[in-house]
Amino acid sequence: MCGVSFVSVVHAVSSEPYFKYVWNERLLDKLRSVVHPDWLLYIIHGFCGQSKLLIYGRPVYVTLIARRSSRFAGTRFLKRGANCE
Repeated sequence: MCGVSFVSVVHAVSSEPYFKYVWNERLLDKLRSVVHPDWLLYIIHGFCGQSKLLIYGRPVYVTLIARRSSRFAGTRFLKRGANCE
């Protein structure tokens, strides 16, 4: 092959999520000690959106990332005392 070599590089980041936002944490509790962490899928309820605005003719991107906590019932239930915090 004409002396050409190819280098394959894989970049990945593996980290634990904030469990405050993981909705299937209790389902994964038993699996965590048995299964390799790469096989676990954490479900996080949220929204990610991006809009492009033109300000004085220049593009500006506004990004919104929101997550919903799995530990709070919501504002309606907070008023009724459903949460201990």
